[in-house]
Amino acid sequence: MLTFETDPRALKKALAILKPCVAGKSTKRLFECVLVSAAGGTVELSATDLEWAATVDLDATIRGCGMAVVPFYQLVDIAKAKTERVRFTGQGLDLLAEWSGAKTEAERLIVGEDPEQYPEIPRVTGRWTHVPDLGTAIREALPFAGQEAARFVLNGIQLAEGCVVATDGRRLYRGNVAGLPDCGLIPGPRWRGKALDSWTHVRASERAIEFSGKGFRIVARVMDGSFPSWRDIVPNGSAHEWPCDAEAWTEAIGNVAGCTSVESQSIIVDLDGESVTFEAAGGDSRGKCRINSTPGPAMDRIGFNPNYMLDFLKLRPTAFHATNKNSAAKWTTERADLVLMPVLID
Repeated sequence: MLTFETDPRALKKALAILKPCVAGKSTKRLFECVLVSAAGGTVELSATDLEWAATVDLDATIRGCGMAVVPFYQLVDIAKAKTERVRFTGQGLDLLAEWSGAKTEAERLIVGEDPEQYPEIPRVTGRWTHVPDLGTAIREALPFAGQEAARFVLNGIQLAEGCVVATDGRRLYRGNVAGLPDCGLIPGPRWRGKALDSWTHVRASERAIEFSGKGFRIVARVMDGSFPSWRDIVPNGSAHEWPCDAEAWTEAIGNVAGCTSVESQSIIVDLDGESVTFEAAGGDSRGKCRINSTPGPAMDRIGFNPNYMLDFLKLRPTAFHATNKNSAAKWTTERADLVLMPVLID
């Protein structure tokens, strides 16, 4: 019989990893549930929505082996209990939770589902590759992937040729990741922020890619379709280069961004050989802000969407590269290239 004890804080930590794979509301209750499995000295919690799946090793003491499928948010409630330990016991398909606090004792019977009906949690076999910068590169790339792109492959992130690449058709992120094997195209992860930095190992099969970190494994199905060839987009060595002070560029864009209009969502970057000047004009205002520096050779004025530039500047690029006003421009960071298509200007 499934029986184990755990600290509510450990349960809360595990559920935070699973949450992106659990449906908030679904016509099929199983997708709102977590698979609890105790066997071989380990308690695992798993969840899947058929696109992503996650499995977490729960820090627990096992008294009996077994499986249960119970609603995710019932476990979230129990993880809030003011106690050091919670005991879970299988009751047929259901799961009984019992705990004691300083002044109270409580129990909750969670109505479960049939574990045999729960979708299979995919797992990739083969050797893990340790790629310590993988999760960080995916985190940086994610904002530049498409959200609801008509070409559905633009909603994904490509892991191939030693690079993590994402593009929405207007801008592109390419992060160089040492030791990254060719894996394929994954959907944009639902995890955000620092949660992705702990993805340090990867292995791939023809249909799935599995990531892992300390105490968890996350699997994504491989997306079908042909991802754009980023080598045809990234400016080559013939582009001119100027130093980029990310803080100064951000301040300059902020000084003139209020002059843009709905009809003219662009800021002109003027590289005259002696300074970098940012200009914007709207229906009732015009603005100009100059950064005093020696950026490099003079070149055509180039127009860019200011919001896209600000997104790039958050990654602290140190150099800017451009060929002409009609070609893609590039910002470079310590480990990534950030490419942006210009806005056509007169």
